[in-house]
Amino acid sequence: MKKNILLIALIAIFVILPAASFANSTLTQVTGKVTYNGKAVSGATVRIVCNTYVKHTTTNKKGVYTSEYPVSRCANGRKATATATKGTETGSGSVKIKNHKGVLNIALCKKVVSVPEFSTILGIIAVLIAGGAFLTIRRRKTNVKTMV
Repeated sequence: MKKNILLIALIAIFVILPAASFANSTLTQVTGKVTYNGKAVSGATVRIVCNTYVKHTTTNKKGVYTSEYPVSRCANGRKATATATKGTETGSGSVKIKNHKGVLNIALCKKVVSVPEFSTILGIIAVLIAGGAFLTIRRRKTNVKTMV
């Protein structure tokens, strides 16, 4: 009887342990901390992309976020990219997945408002002035021909 129980226990151990370790390795975890000026940011929205598969999450009180993917969607060697935003602050980064894990800390900074280049504005103004000058000179030549 004791031999049967021992045999069943050993079989259970050899069947359950590999299944449990396989279950743990079927997920890839991407995690990190979001900071602003060195301080943790709670409530930041984090968008994580791995192999075109997108997930969204929010940071906790300590500024930490975690997202899990099936290994089939985010395998070892793949690149995970995360973008965090809170208010007008934003930050992003990427990490290569190793051992089904990726740690990606993100530092937020103020969004920079894009302003057209000054040379582009000057170029447009120059074209408008040149066009106006051309039309003015052409009009004067036409008026001179009709007077003669």
